[in-house]
Amino acid sequence: MVDGPILPRGGGERFDTTQSGVPAGLPLGWWCAVIQGGAGQMTFAAAGGVIVASRQGFTKTAGQYALVSLLHIRKNAHILLGDAG
Repeated sequence: MVDGPILPRGGGERFDTTQSGVPAGLPLGWWCAVIQGGAGQMTFAAAGGVIVASRQGFTKTAGQYALVSLLHIRKNAHILLGDAG
């Protein structure tokens, strides 16, 4: 079992996977959970060859108190799981 951090965020923020704490070379299975505390949706943006994918194609939290997780599945590829919209 891998334990990841929980990152409470204020809302209305951009979570850029290349500049905000998701460095290259993470081990497979690394993850973190993000909670949207404020009213503004959080956007998960990818740049520079990094992929952020979700089942529905969503890249934002669904709303206040939404909980999403970012899971590293292979080199530079992440899945966004949870209450996205």
